[in-house]
Parts: sequence; C-alpha cells; structure tokens
Amino acid sequence: MPKAESDYTNILREFKLRENLYTYLLEKRAEAGIAKASNVPDNSIVDYAKRGTLIYPKKTQNYTYAIGLGFFFHLAF
Repeated sequence: MPKAESDYTNILREFKLRENLYTYLLEKRAEAGIAKASNVPDNSIVDYAKRGTLIYPKKTQNYTYAIGLGFFFHLAF
C-alpha cells in the first residue's frame, strides 16, 4: 500500500504541475491574441493617388484676383 500511495502522489504531483503549465500557456495565448487584435490600425486608404495628375497653384489667376480686389476695395472707399 505505501508503494502504491507513493506512486499515486508522484503521479498526482506531476499531473498538477502539467495542468498548471497548460493553463498558464492558454492564458498567454489568449493575451497574445488580444494584443494582436488591438494592434489593428483604425484607418485605411480610401482612394489611392493617381499618377500624373498634379495640381499646382494658379499664380496668374491668384494675382489677377488679388489685384482686382485691391482696386475694387480702393475704389469702393
């Protein structure tokens, strides 16, 4: 009986050790899954830029408006 009881306690101790290790690894896997899910960016590209359609300021049009408004406000006063 003492030999069987000693074997039983050794097996039970090893079982509990492995069970605790298994639950620890399951918790770590769940934490890693949560961390991976939280790293997903909240933004995305709606529309990609089209190549060759650059937009520049229209200098002549802007200067024309500025000079015209300058004369208009000057004459209005």
